[in-house]
Amino acid sequence: MAPTGRVYIIYSGSGYWTTFYSLGQLKLVGDDPLSYDSWEKSPEPIFSKSDEVNGCGHASYTTSPDGKSLWICYHAYTGTNTQSGRFVFVEPYTVGSEGVIVGNGSGHPQPISTEMTIDVNPMPLAEKISGWDESTETPGSPEPLPDGVFATESISLKGSSQIIGNIGTNAVEAGSVDFSWSAEIEGDLWIGPDGDWTKVVTGARPDPAENVTGEIKPLPLAKEYLLPQFPGFPALEGKEDLVAGWQSEDSCVINESGAYGNIDVTNELTINVGDEDIEVVADNLSVTGSGRILVNRTGSGRLILYVIDGFELANNGKINPDGSYDDVFLYYAGG
Repeated sequence: MAPTGRVYIIYSGSGYWTTFYSLGQLKLVGDDPLSYDSWEKSPEPIFSKSDEVNGCGHASYTTSPDGKSLWICYHAYTGTNTQSGRFVFVEPYTVGSEGVIVGNGSGHPQPISTEMTIDVNPMPLAEKISGWDESTETPGSPEPLPDGVFATESISLKGSSQIIGNIGTNAVEAGSVDFSWSAEIEGDLWIGPDGDWTKVVTGARPDPAENVTGEIKPLPLAKEYLLPQFPGFPALEGKEDLVAGWQSEDSCVINESGAYGNIDVTNELTINVGDEDIEVVADNLSVTGSGRILVNRTGSGRLILYVIDGFELANNGKINPDGSYDDVFLYYAGG
């Protein structure tokens, strides 16, 4: 509640796994807070990504020890990457006639180089938490947990497949992780709690640890991940099957959204994306051989691929090989 008596709700919006994770605002304009019509939604986020910081939703609000200043604490990623760990940021905020104003009022995080003076509560943590047991404290920084791929059950890497990043599984059964000779994990491999990696991890090589550039170790606890909401597929203008192969006379380019039966890419398919999202629905999508889907992104839009039945990415096939992970979203229904 603002000093003026006005009531606001600040909420997190967009996917937490994207750069667009932001803060939105609702203002109570009616008498009944349980009525939909009593709330007015801000048309734009009140706090969203900058060039230096992204994914800045999920905030907590607090006051200085003397109660004279208001502060917002939030976690976010630096740069444009959402695959690395998040950092904790703090900025001052105020509440006025139009709602919550964070930082300098720009609607975006202040530059990381900004210096601010913050009064900190000097009370030791043990005195703030009832039942604190100092014997459970673990000195030093926590080890990095899986940040690339996580499987609740088994992992199988075939051919020359490679995963870059720390990956993990909750599995502890023998043979739950299996490698071909040339497969590789460029990072650490975490297995289920109390698992014996010499039994869990198998492969074509006599020593499957050679397939992992980092360490193989057990998770401290089994991990759970909430799956993102799977969207309904859009109804788009129907297009003919598309074949981007070596026999194609013309270069294959997509400039607009559309629904295809089959998309078969063994050469190059370029998809141009400007400020609007390009949505492509395909019954079957195949990118094989030396096929590449190149995303030419010149604006704020993204390529969103919806695959209904069959999806094949094999051999040296690549999607957006030289771009950013944030250029493409792919949803596979797996019919």
